[in-house]
Amino acid sequence: MNKGSQVAYLLSPRAIRERAALVRALADKGKTHFRINQDKLSETSQFVLQITKENYPDLKIPFHSSLGTFPRRWSRPGSDS
Repeated sequence: MNKGSQVAYLLSPRAIRERAALVRALADKGKTHFRINQDKLSETSQFVLQITKENYPDLKIPFHSSLGTFPRRWSRPGSDS
């Protein structure tokens, strides 16, 4: 897999969900620097959904990432450069 393909994968919803699941599993075992309050998860999810809908009623959320911290040649997902 070339670097462009790696970056494209890391930015994909699939990769994000996979990594989030790994972090969640570690947090549930107390192996991270933060903890998840299961009792607040539903309420927090509803709050995030509400704010998202208020700010992006059409759900066209602009892309944002930390790609600016990568070398410029990695800034185009799918690029072979």
